[in-house]
Amino acid sequence: MVETTEEAEPGVVRFRASAKKGANIFWRGEDAKRGGVLLEKGTRLAPAPMALAASVGAAQVRVFNRPCIGVLASGTELRSVGDRVRAHEIRNSNSPGTLAALRESGLAEGIDLGRCADDPAAIRRKLRAGLRRCDGLIVIGGMSVGRYDYIPDALVECGCRVIVHGIAMKPGKPTLFALSPERKPVFGLPGNPLSAMVAFFEFVLPALRKIAGAAPPHYSTFLAEAAEDMRGKGGRTRFAPGRLCYETPATTLKVRAVATQSSADLVAAGRADGVMILPADLREIPAGTLVEFHPWTLR
Repeated sequence: MVETTEEAEPGVVRFRASAKKGANIFWRGEDAKRGGVLLEKGTRLAPAPMALAASVGAAQVRVFNRPCIGVLASGTELRSVGDRVRAHEIRNSNSPGTLAALRESGLAEGIDLGRCADDPAAIRRKLRAGLRRCDGLIVIGGMSVGRYDYIPDALVECGCRVIVHGIAMKPGKPTLFALSPERKPVFGLPGNPLSAMVAFFEFVLPALRKIAGAAPPHYSTFLAEAAEDMRGKGGRTRFAPGRLCYETPATTLKVRAVATQSSADLVAAGRADGVMILPADLREIPAGTLVEFHPWTLR
């Protein structure tokens, strides 16, 4: 190496270290053997895999198409982000958040299908138009059993087959999944923003990864140590927002609960790194207990 040499005088080089046979040489085939698999099926073409493909002359590789997923928000009370709102109205935060998550994931192309009032005929028109245009839909709001929750019935009237409607979880109980007559997936998320976010990361993102042909990541779930005592409420599995932290001395990854006021608490969602999975039958969680944690990252 030039770092272990010096020019003693013009034309004379002095070596400060002895040379060893075979040192500092990249041997042909030392990183991979002929016929070996360099990129497994389902590998995302991130920077390192792209560089690897280039290094072996793979100018073209076979890939899965990214599906086009339409995002439709339901609710007469919804207004656009820049609008002024009256006492009975709220700004549509679910669509921007979901579209951002789709964009960040790289698994699908998100299409904003706008907002739809609580009108069955208008909802059906929006659903049919979205299914014609997109490979799948994410519909947010109108999923529960209230007077104006028209989405489940509207999906059936559009020919969709509802596979799941209602999950024993908190938040996110009204989550729905259906298939169109063309077998296009339709994900129905609750309208409360924290519920919608939990349902997206727990169900929509893994499904899109499957549709896009991407292999599951290694960091989609892990165990972290509860940083403080917690109490479970029982009844349903809780997906409790948590924030990861290291305590001094840093030995174990810990998670601290983020206080939430309701399933609409976006402030709590903004402070969380993901959710802790607290089983329905678990009421006491002492500090130091290992809990399952699902990060809100590109899982």
